[in-house]
Amino acid sequence: MGAQALDRLFPDGDRIIRELYEAQPPAACSAFVGFSSHMRSKARRATDNSGCCKALSTFRQKTKDNHGVTVVDICDNSPLNPHCTTVKAPRNKCVAVPDEYKGKVSGVKTDAADHICKFYTEPDCKGKHFEAASHAANLRESQGGVFNDKVASLRCDKLRLPKAPETWEWKSTSHYQLCPRLDKLAIDFQLENNYGSGTYDRIKLNFLGASQKPHVIVEGPSPGYKVSQDIDMVDIFGQETVGLDQIKGIELLDRMTDHWFGGDPWDLFGIKLRGRCAGTGISVALNDYVSADKELQARPTEPGRYQYYSDWPVWSGLIKPKEWVAEPQCSHFYMINVNLHIADANYAGTDNDLYARVGKSKFLITRHPSRREVFTIDVDVKKAFKTKAVPVDQFDKVTILSEGGHDAFLPSEATVFGWCSNSKTSLSHTQKNDNWVYDGGEMDIELPISKWVKSN
Repeated sequence: MGAQALDRLFPDGDRIIRELYEAQPPAACSAFVGFSSHMRSKARRATDNSGCCKALSTFRQKTKDNHGVTVVDICDNSPLNPHCTTVKAPRNKCVAVPDEYKGKVSGVKTDAADHICKFYTEPDCKGKHFEAASHAANLRESQGGVFNDKVASLRCDKLRLPKAPETWEWKSTSHYQLCPRLDKLAIDFQLENNYGSGTYDRIKLNFLGASQKPHVIVEGPSPGYKVSQDIDMVDIFGQETVGLDQIKGIELLDRMTDHWFGGDPWDLFGIKLRGRCAGTGISVALNDYVSADKELQARPTEPGRYQYYSDWPVWSGLIKPKEWVAEPQCSHFYMINVNLHIADANYAGTDNDLYARVGKSKFLITRHPSRREVFTIDVDVKKAFKTKAVPVDQFDKVTILSEGGHDAFLPSEATVFGWCSNSKTSLSHTQKNDNWVYDGGEMDIELPISKWVKSN
């Protein structure tokens, strides 16, 4: 291959080779002769063969992206058992499955971890599709085998993850820019705490449209069972990240045990999904099914012992990308209020002065309050945090102080409001209280980022 051909194939070749020489000057070889004459003569003079091999290996990796091609392994026996072939997919171009593999594909894998391919059931990249990357996808088992022997075309591209802007506010369309994919996912799962709400069966969770296999939650839980669990991304989805739009819904499965009481009904209280956006690191949650309140029971369609070896769907809920919300729903507060209620009880007031400690400053709330009074103050954000807008994840506490050397007081509740930067959206967190605060004492209002709720 001549120099001009190499230059067309690898337009950044000169720059990459220069980087290699700067990193290890002796490492070069005559294989680099295709580029500029200065580099060519320098390459011919180099004699370090081991260094040359290292340089070539680095060169291949660096130029793979410039080549704009994703190499995909496809096999007619899952996950990657012969017979197999490779398909070279130009970036973001639809490629047909080779004729001899049409109606036969049972396993796929890309050659690079930072490349993702979508595999379609129809020609021209149409119809239903699933994603796969550098971990082998077993189509016989993935998603109940719905894509096994049905891949007709594919489209690949390099994985591009967004970076978080300096300030942001979550809206129903924010997932397009801020959270196209998740690199972490967790569930909060809970049963009702009533007699008979538990089960002898095994409960699993399936992510419709995305998971290669179900996630096992628990077997034989008691009433009131409650758990938070991280999802193993590679084990369940076959890749380190999953597209937010790939998760079409969630489905609870019941695998009956052969216990005498196996197949018994059980009561779901609710389930919540928590994720982290790949690239931006923003925390998001799916709260639609936090209070599902459903009685569930396996309804086998197979007789005898066969009913014990299957996962029976018992409940499902659809999910749209716009239903995910950030926790919190913005990155910064530019305005903060503190609201304090004095309880409706004898002697709930005080002759002391009450303050709110926010950040590095203290702000007067009121002097000598009486029972049932309510007070709201504005907090000077710049004075408290030495900045115009405070990051929400750094605003984790407000403390109510009682000073003056007199008596105790009884607050019934306190609410902290924060206004998102550059908008009229406000978030709030309310903390109830039934403890007296004595002279010189304090009441902390903890502000975990997951507890902020939209207040307007």
